[in-house]
Amino acid sequence: MRDKLRTQSGVAALEFAVVLPILLLIGAGIIEFSLIFYDKAMITNASRVGARIGIRSTDEPWSVRRTRMLDAIDKYLVDQRSGPLKSFLLKSLGNPNYTTIKEISPDPPTGNYSPGGTLTVTVKYDYTFLVFSFISRTITLTGETVMVFE
Repeated sequence: MRDKLRTQSGVAALEFAVVLPILLLIGAGIIEFSLIFYDKAMITNASRVGARIGIRSTDEPWSVRRTRMLDAIDKYLVDQRSGPLKSFLLKSLGNPNYTTIKEISPDPPTGNYSPGGTLTVTVKYDYTFLVFSFISRTITLTGETVMVFE
């Protein structure tokens, strides 16, 4: 009986040592994909904010409306940077040096912003991996909103 206990004394520690790296990899993957989905949601919401401003019926020139749309997109993303995850999002949208590409289509809209016409606002963002930083490439996240002019 004593010999059997001696031969199994390190089995639990060995099993833990084998399983721990796998558990850490799964946990890191969950964190990384959560950040990707968070950033994707933020740029989609930012495109929605810009499109809302663009479809409203006003008599202002397109250049003024376009500037207001782009400013609203930037303001939304800056406001998200100051949220509860600010200290954690170092390389994603929490990074003050992030860059987004904003596209408006058609630019300028044909006609006089006629009701029934559509406006497409696209925001693109190159995501740099945070947890898996050894992956040197980035992925482009795209948020797009299509709305009808009022």
